[in-house]
Amino acid sequence: MEEMSTLIRKKLQSFRIVHLMMVFGDIIYGIVMLYIYKYAPLQPILKDLETISLLKYSSFLVAVTVIAIVIIIRKSMLASDSMFKIKETNKSIDEPVFFANYLSMLFTIWAIIQIIAVIGVVLFLMSGKIIVPLVLIFIAASFKLFNGSRFEELNQLAVKQESILVQK
Repeated sequence: MEEMSTLIRKKLQSFRIVHLMMVFGDIIYGIVMLYIYKYAPLQPILKDLETISLLKYSSFLVAVTVIAIVIIIRKSMLASDSMFKIKETNKSIDEPVFFANYLSMLFTIWAIIQIIAVIGVVLFLMSGKIIVPLVLIFIAASFKLFNGSRFEELNQLAVKQESILVQK
């Protein structure tokens, strides 16, 4: 089990580097938007204040929906036995299969969270306003940061895989 703990720690390092780079991408969106807002203001595509207001409220509704979906997906994927199924492309790998499946789950979650940041960018481009889009990007970056790889989850998956192997 000590070997598995060491392997998990090594994998977590690479998972976390990828994760932080994805969070940094959201931060770059915000910095670029601030730069454009300050030095090269855009003419808003939408000038109707009622429509802009509706888009702002709907974007927050979408953000809350995305957050709920991510929470449900993460819990259901971690509880599922699909983490231990070998895909055709992974048959030659010597490490436990749940590492690749766990990383796939994280990429799926991060991509879904990215929807919030993209909505913020689109809202900025359409309205020319900066506050709500920056709040959406902050929500996306924060929630993506919160949904990183976790030692405890990988450790639980390792224990579950060990119990599955013992049962066979």
